[in-house]
Amino acid sequence: MTQPFHDGELAVQKRAGVSGTATRVGGSIHSAIPRVAAEFLAARTWVVVATVDDDVRPWASLLSGLPGFIEAEGAGTVRIRAVPAPGDPLGGNLRTGAHLGLLAPDLETRRRMRVNGRIDSAPDGTILLHTDQVYANCPKYIHPRVEQLSGQRPEPTPRGRRTRLTGGDRNWIGSKG
Repeated sequence: MTQPFHDGELAVQKRAGVSGTATRVGGSIHSAIPRVAAEFLAARTWVVVATVDDDVRPWASLLSGLPGFIEAEGAGTVRIRAVPAPGDPLGGNLRTGAHLGLLAPDLETRRRMRVNGRIDSAPDGTILLHTDQVYANCPKYIHPRVEQLSGQRPEPTPRGRRTRLTGGDRNWIGSKG
């Protein structure tokens, strides 16, 4: 990978005066999945994925499963054995060739990994992600937590959709600062 940033990112970096830092950090972005990263992914019980819908609106969704539900297949493909919850926009956004961003955190160790790539359809209904960018993220904003697993994978629960935040939403967000 010669240049991990697109022209818009480069322009913002220059304007913010962080081009040197971005160049250094950009050196840690790879297209292949290192062995240690593959092991990290296989141990996850949940990941956050980001997609865009047909109107180019961004959506973030949670996918979960027992350890091993997500795994690297070779150096450039991630297989996710999970389905979106009923009504989750992710279901409609999983189109072959579409972009998908994946964030795999470990809240206990504060480690997190990011994978960006393109979706491919798999005959068995799993999600295949062909990697463009694989890198570790800074743990700065992760507060250590201990995950408690029940040993069962919960059934996906449909969630409501709104076009605006409610007062309760704003209060909850404000309480997290």
